Amino acid sequence: MDWSFLSRDVWLLFGAAGAGFLLALATLKLAKPDHPVWPIRLYLLIFSLNRIPPFRSYAARRKTFSAREQFLASWFVWFFVVFALLIFWFPCPSRRC
Repeated sequence: MDWSFLSRDVWLLFGAAGAGFLLALATLKLAKPDHPVWPIRLYLLIFSLNRIPPFRSYAARRKTFSAREQFLASWFVWFFVVFALLIFWFPCPSRRC
């Protein structure tokens, strides 16, 4: 029986959230309103490949992006990238998680 306060996955979640925050801040230093950072370009690519017309037109219409929008998109992408890496780097020891 595991008596730890929080499970391993919750600790990895907190670590990924903190690392994602720091990486999003670092990514935001490169941000300009008319030249989006790579997570925004990733979202625009996903929207442009969609077959639903409103999503496709959203990607075509957007030309400028606020710092807050770029930060949130960066944090979201970095969080999932770091969380996936942490899950593979720190696997569960012998099914005790």
